[in-house]
Amino acid sequence: MKLIKLIVFLAAIIVGVSIGISNKEPVTLALEPIPYAVEFPLYLVIFACFLAGMIFGGIVVWFRDGRVRKRARSAESRAGELARELDANEKALDEALHRDPVRSGQPALRGPEAV
Repeated sequence: MKLIKLIVFLAAIIVGVSIGISNKEPVTLALEPIPYAVEFPLYLVIFACFLAGMIFGGIVVWFRDGRVRKRARSAESRAGELARELDANEKALDEALHRDPVRSGQPALRGPEAV
């Protein structure tokens, strides 16, 4: 799996460098009602749009998966409660099984009665 990640990462680096090398022409960015214009290299505009898309996509995924994270926290707390309840029940069972009936004042169990 690490090898696949490394190969994908290196491929992305190669694609990014080739985009940067081949798209050096200046691009003018201007907002129409404002008389101000800025020139950037085309590769910078491409990378900025890619980065903005990644950030926007990450935010969308974060909010979409909020319900899943909430259910996971709820299930984890419920599992903790059940584990504590199980420990308490096991402790009570151990105490009940190892209790001496003579010392506790309870009558001892009798065997089967002869007919």
